Amino acid sequence: MEPKIATLLKTPTGSRVLQSMIKYGSAAHVSKVMKWLSQDFSLYATDAYAHFVVMSLIRHAPHDTFKSLLASLIPNVAQLITHKFGIETLHSAYSSKWCSLLDKQLLLLAIFKENVSVMKRWEGYPVLEDVLRKNASLRKRLLSRLFDLSDKLVSQKDSVQFPFVQRLVHAYVVEGTKDEVSELCDTLRPHLPAIATSKEGAPLASLAFSLTEPKKRKEILRGFQEKLGEITTSKYGAPVVARLFDLLYDPQILTKYLVSDMVKHIGQIINSPYGYLVFMHLLTPEDERKKKFLLPNWWEHNLYSLSNKEWNHHTWLTPSFEVEVVEICSKPAAASHLVALPLLVEGFLAHIANPANKEKANRHHVFLLAREILHVVEVQPLYRTALNLSAEKLATLQALAGQKEDETAPSKSVQKTKPGKHVKRSRSADESDGQSFQKKKKKKTV
Repeated sequence: MEPKIATLLKTPTGSRVLQSMIKYGSAAHVSKVMKWLSQDFSLYATDAYAHFVVMSLIRHAPHDTFKSLLASLIPNVAQLITHKFGIETLHSAYSSKWCSLLDKQLLLLAIFKENVSVMKRWEGYPVLEDVLRKNASLRKRLLSRLFDLSDKLVSQKDSVQFPFVQRLVHAYVVEGTKDEVSELCDTLRPHLPAIATSKEGAPLASLAFSLTEPKKRKEILRGFQEKLGEITTSKYGAPVVARLFDLLYDPQILTKYLVSDMVKHIGQIINSPYGYLVFMHLLTPEDERKKKFLLPNWWEHNLYSLSNKEWNHHTWLTPSFEVEVVEICSKPAAASHLVALPLLVEGFLAHIANPANKEKANRHHVFLLAREILHVVEVQPLYRTALNLSAEKLATLQALAGQKEDETAPSKSVQKTKPGKHVKRSRSADESDGQSFQKKKKKKTV
């Protein structure tokens, strides 16, 4: 087999046999395949059939073999990333369980075609954005290379779906020059709804939307509207929707593309561990309260709060590479929030008023939402005026907020316990912030 390996790797049958050999063979078999591939790694990683063998090796190889494979991969990143099969091989390595944060950073830096020993001398190494920001003498050359590559990848069919590509493009949008950033954002417009639900794509989607001219946003919003349920209830997509509420200041557009659909599907949003956080973002203008509820990845999106004075600013470089701070949105985000909240709160109360809906609703999320509505009405006059809640609605919210407190309050009756057993302390409502509500098991009466 070995004398003909170069030919066999490029045939359908040979490729399948070698993939099985990797998956079911011994460590010695895996090492032998690795030895064969390393003879001309870039050739096999870009071949229609051989690249499946490389991907199989990445998937099944032990940690030591993966590190050896990565050493062969890094010098070829610049060639692989623009090839339709090579980029799949690269994605397989980038998303591998063995690929550490440092490995990913090295793969990103490898697009510059520099030796690792040279890159280690760069200030900010190994973080791509830090390298671009801190090396003034290299900035023009590195940004030029990164833009040419990003523009090519975004223009290629399906390339932008890969996290590796999303990460590169995001780095340029954050650190690049004004005209090129605007050009990239224009090219990205049709892809923003599709990438909004991935870890690397979500920050890029919200940033690119924020840098898109208001008159060009309708195309993007139509795409978001078609996938609003999926995006709003996904871990990485929910903060993108929250960011849209910060940036859309036209009441008609805000209602048409976001609020109306969210009200229609308010039950789905309430029950989602991520969707209800969009509601919580609108209800928490104070930064300290946001920190109680929002997940760490939400802070990548520069969301509005009373203490975040930079929520509507972006920094890019002028053509002469001077730093320039621009204002993204001239209208206050609170105004947009106050347009949306009355409709969402009304929808929330109407949904919970139905006993069947109330029974199915996530009680912890309902409690948190009710409590936060009451809090913001109490401490924020503008929110109190906008919501204009009647005494009846306030009583309903107080009942919903008090219901969880009643459930978590210690029972006044004396409970009998068996010797050696300890009664578990009930968790207070505040201790449950940000955690999923779990129904307690009913105890049999002694």
